[in-house]
Amino acid sequence: MADITNISGDLNAGTIFAFSNGAASQTFEYDMKDEKLVVLIRNDDANEATVTLTAGDFIQSGYGDIEIAVAQNEYAVIEAESGVVKDEDGEVTVTVTDADGSEFTGTVADVKIAVIELE
Repeated sequence: MADITNISGDLNAGTIFAFSNGAASQTFEYDMKDEKLVVLIRNDDANEATVTLTAGDFIQSGYGDIEIAVAQNEYAVIEAESGVVKDEDGEVTVTVTDADGSEFTGTVADVKIAVIELE
């Protein structure tokens, strides 16, 4: 079961959404054909957080993990090809860590994440 609920974004229309609280490791469903997906991140914690979309199970996973460092009060966007990060169960794993990959020293729930499915 996924930890993050995806938001459906309609072309040429606005969408209201809420961020999900971060966790050390969490997943979201992406069991459709490979498409671009957008992950929005907001860091409300005082510590810099590294957010990583873990490489998936398919041939495109050779591109490796996708990660971004997000400082306090910053917003970030990851635009990814789903084939790089989804596993064979149609899930994408997201982790929140310190820059060196160790356990996040801040309050991980203060790192907010939203996933937008473009339609």
